[in-house]
Amino acid sequence: MKSLFQRIRSRLSSEKSSPPPYTTDETLAASTPKTRPALEMQAPTLAEWQEAKSALELAARPASLGQLGGFRPDDVTNRFTSWWGGNFLGALGEGIPRCEETKAEMLPIFQLRVDELPSIPKALEGVKLLTLWFDVHTKHVWDARNGKGFVIRTYPSLKGLQPLGPGYREHATMPTFPIRWHNLEQDLPDWSDFVDTIPTAVARAPDSEWFFGHPGNASRANLQQDKPLKIGGYSQWWQEPQDVGEGEFVFLLDSTPRGQFGLPAGGSANFFKEGNSWRMLADNS
Repeated sequence: MKSLFQRIRSRLSSEKSSPPPYTTDETLAASTPKTRPALEMQAPTLAEWQEAKSALELAARPASLGQLGGFRPDDVTNRFTSWWGGNFLGALGEGIPRCEETKAEMLPIFQLRVDELPSIPKALEGVKLLTLWFDVHTKHVWDARNGKGFVIRTYPSLKGLQPLGPGYREHATMPTFPIRWHNLEQDLPDWSDFVDTIPTAVARAPDSEWFFGHPGNASRANLQQDKPLKIGGYSQWWQEPQDVGEGEFVFLLDSTPRGQFGLPAGGSANFFKEGNSWRMLADNS
């Protein structure tokens, strides 16, 4: 199955329009007011190419990608680690959350033990454990706030946490997997978010391989083949990036056949921290 990045790149390549013609001294000399191209643009200078490539290197962020199973868990009774589909923890007195709108009991999607990550995003500093619960009956898929459609709970300490919800392979529909985290050294921004930071001549140049063929993108595409979770780095979109306001990107959840979880049309969801709350924005292909 193609990764999210590979599918987006394929779509962009098929829709890519021809770049505006470059103007050389020869074409200018031969042009008349009636034949001169309406849009004239000089080819990028060496300095402009270097500026754009340096900007991309500086924009790179580390991220962690989550692998669901594929290895034997050390201890299926140990809930104090990262899990998919159950084996969660919660505070004393907490119950399985219900959607504020549908009142439906939510599914345990994944639990993150933060200190297992190769790199910890700023938004999770001071957090020891995070759990994501989801209501598969929700109408709030494309734009949802914590409590409607999903619930995120965070804990500043592991002390005093209790088992909550189904244990290992106890859920009727969700498979249970341990999660192994893999380091992604260079996660890069979406082209639409990055293009305004580089010289216009480079942005309009026909050669975009320096961006889409960057080793960071290639590494992410390879790792995301079978890793539907990304913690930290940048948000990823099928369509144009959405307006997230003051929200700070924290993690991405992609549809996963292995994890038996899917968003409409095999889409993905980006989760953002907004002050003391959370926002989910999803899109599809």
